[in-house]
Amino acid sequence: MKNKLTSVQTSEVISNNMRFNYILLEDHSYFIESYIKNLNLPVRFNIEHFHFCITGPDKKHMEFVDADNLRARGNQIYKIYDQIQDILNENNYAGNHFLIKVDNSKKIGVIFSPLENPLCPPLDIAKKIHAIKPYVEKKYYRYLATSLVTNYEGYGNIHKAYKDADNLNKFIFFHFFDQIITPEIMTNLCIPCTFYAINQNVNRWLDAFCNGNINEVNADIDYLFLELIANSYDYLQFSSAYSLCKSHIDLFIQVYKLSPDSSEIKRIDAYDAIEDYVSDLKLTVKNIMSQIHTFFTPRVFFALGYIQNNYMHDISLSSIADYLHIYPTTISSEFNKEVLCSVSEYISNCRIQKACDLLKRSSFSIEMIAKKVGFTSERYFSHIFKEKMGCAPSQYRRHKYADK
Repeated sequence: MKNKLTSVQTSEVISNNMRFNYILLEDHSYFIESYIKNLNLPVRFNIEHFHFCITGPDKKHMEFVDADNLRARGNQIYKIYDQIQDILNENNYAGNHFLIKVDNSKKIGVIFSPLENPLCPPLDIAKKIHAIKPYVEKKYYRYLATSLVTNYEGYGNIHKAYKDADNLNKFIFFHFFDQIITPEIMTNLCIPCTFYAINQNVNRWLDAFCNGNINEVNADIDYLFLELIANSYDYLQFSSAYSLCKSHIDLFIQVYKLSPDSSEIKRIDAYDAIEDYVSDLKLTVKNIMSQIHTFFTPRVFFALGYIQNNYMHDISLSSIADYLHIYPTTISSEFNKEVLCSVSEYISNCRIQKACDLLKRSSFSIEMIAKKVGFTSERYFSHIFKEKMGCAPSQYRRHKYADK
């Protein structure tokens, strides 16, 4: 009998959760009002004056995330709901609380309103709710975010209040550590930064990387991400810096012919906190730098990357100089000194190396391979190939097939 009652209670909770989640997605006042009244949905907050609080961690840090597990932990849900209700009752507030399932989240939403003579401001209610730390293991406390938006009215603004609170909740990425996230806090704390500033600091980080100075690299990473970007609370700026750094990391792996496993960088959406990304970036830099014995200066490094990514096109010393915005004589001198061969010779070597790969693993004709690696003439390709490899392309292919 007890199990049957628990099952009924769980079904009611899930049903009410689904109904409130439907309301969160709807922004038309008439439809929301009709929906609530037709279903006799128990709305305990004052529609003419309400606040919206969201609390909880990212979905991956919860102890339950699916329907079966949710039913198994029904008693825990009721306990959390009882605690929230007690907080509201004890401070002269009334409201509804529910699991938010929008966008695969499972955070708790609380819509509440003051009764006569409330004993504390809405911010204190949010702090008390945050202190419950709903269904979060202690090791995940740093991913727990609680946001609060206040003073809304009307059925149509339920959706707006939810979106405003949800957007604030995402700022946990920059870490607030037991601080309730409100619009006022964001206004007071935010220090805007520009893409120009990010680009300049990424270039400074790259210079230190190319000089092999790991301490300077780590200091530049900390300043870029934990000060400049973290204090801007701008995820788009983080995304820009992430993309720039990842492209440079990929280029290091390519230019120095390192294993792709050298990088610990995950997809951008895999990171729940900016510190987690910074940790992976520093580890990646350490892995890469430990495998490099001689570093190229930034201009030569980018010249090598440009050649490796454009060997199949009509490139020359002049086009590389244009790409780097320097004089051809400057890059020619620096390239010869560091790579120990001329730019044209390196381009030729790169093309022949790629041709060898195609001869070994493809059935393309010699003419097609010549075009794919940047030669305009099959005859000239064969001439250069024989000069570099000691045999004609067709002979090289036969020998490799014979080896197999």
